[in-house]
Amino acid sequence: MSKLAHKDKPWQGPITWEPLSNLPDFIQTVDNAVMNTQEHASLIAQAVDNAHLFADFPVLTMMETLKDQRDIVSVYRRQIEQWRKGPLSMEQHFEITYFEGQCVRLDSLLSLAIDQLEVLKKKATSSGRSRSKSR
Repeated sequence: MSKLAHKDKPWQGPITWEPLSNLPDFIQTVDNAVMNTQEHASLIAQAVDNAHLFADFPVLTMMETLKDQRDIVSVYRRQIEQWRKGPLSMEQHFEITYFEGQCVRLDSLLSLAIDQLEVLKKKATSSGRSRSKSR
């Protein structure tokens, strides 16, 4: 992979493992991402019902962004593996378990949103062809 790709997507380059003291920041980031992704998935589901309005919508760009987020979640999961190798207090164990659950939830929501975008893309494309034929 080129250096440019690593610059654009640093999670694809060498990983610097974070200290466990950064776990609260990771939890906050993923909690926010879960909320935002739930909202996005809901909006995308609504858009699927009105696909004819989205013929020019940048679906591929959105899909790539969501796939990049899934890649980042996989890095978080690898980080969790690193943290579990060390000695953990009971509280740290619970926090890591919560974080891991949120990562699973986020990954599922991202997959759902990507699947919905696929449906939107197909419907919008067929709707766009129908409109252009009728002109």
